[in-house]
Amino acid sequence: MQARSYQGTSFEVWNGNESWFWMVLDLGRNGGIIGAAATEDGAVRDARAAIEEIRARARKRAPETIERDLIVWRFSLARLARYLARIAPAAA
Repeated sequence: MQARSYQGTSFEVWNGNESWFWMVLDLGRNGGIIGAAATEDGAVRDARAAIEEIRARARKRAPETIERDLIVWRFSLARLARYLARIAPAAA
């Protein structure tokens, strides 16, 4: 296997049984993408296209993720405030 990089994302390319294979890890989704091509150039091209798709998906998902994280954060702070209010009389 030969490790390469495109737009800061690593991917691997290797050959076997007259085919070229590639793999890109998608850490944001705890998974990855594997593909096959007839040539090494084709495998590299496909891996790069997959990286561009992963990045595009991440950009589209970012505002929703940020909003979700803010909701979770606010909920956690509210729970902490209720807990502190409940134990504050006991600490005094």
